Amino acid sequence: MKSKLFIISLLIIIGLRANAQFMPGDSVEPLTKFYLGIGGGANNFTGIIGISANYRIYEKLFFQAGVGLGGWGYKYTFGIRFDDTYGKGWSYGVGYSVASGITNEKLSVKEQSGNTNLDTLDLGKAATIDLKLTHIWLIHRTNTFYIEFGYAIPLQSNPWKPLGKTPLTDEDLTVLRTMSPGGIILGLGFTFGL
Repeated sequence: MKSKLFIISLLIIIGLRANAQFMPGDSVEPLTKFYLGIGGGANNFTGIIGISANYRIYEKLFFQAGVGLGGWGYKYTFGIRFDDTYGKGWSYGVGYSVASGITNEKLSVKEQSGNTNLDTLDLGKAATIDLKLTHIWLIHRTNTFYIEFGYAIPLQSNPWKPLGKTPLTDEDLTVLRTMSPGGIILGLGFTFGL
């Protein structure tokens, strides 16, 4: 819990510091209202690979959505992003993500005797609250390249159900906790202004 609070505090401090670098008197040409993009990463809003949409609601405020394929099934995300630099610098946002889960997933399970056994699990639906910082580079006035950092807070613990008879070992549980949605957000992508 302390590490989660530390990461969240660090993200807020970086966001406030990055925001302070923008000079209020700078005049920047307004960008397009709608961006369609592709992206990928770990715990990010498009999954391992997917598509994104950003719609400017009001000047510096965007509605953001993503859909893609992740390690826990299909991923669907929506949220808001505050971009104080008009597409050149740091922005920050919050989102809600849902991973669909996977039924009848095969997992190599180590028995207490030391033998390895193939077991079946249902990876259930899992949701996260995503806190993120994004660094954006403007390309040719309407397109952007971005790198995303942050932390995804899981809303369920242990969203899986073993279907076999072999009990899961601590090692198996560690693998499942690492695979399940939540944790450090790392991503990158490209958007096209339409």
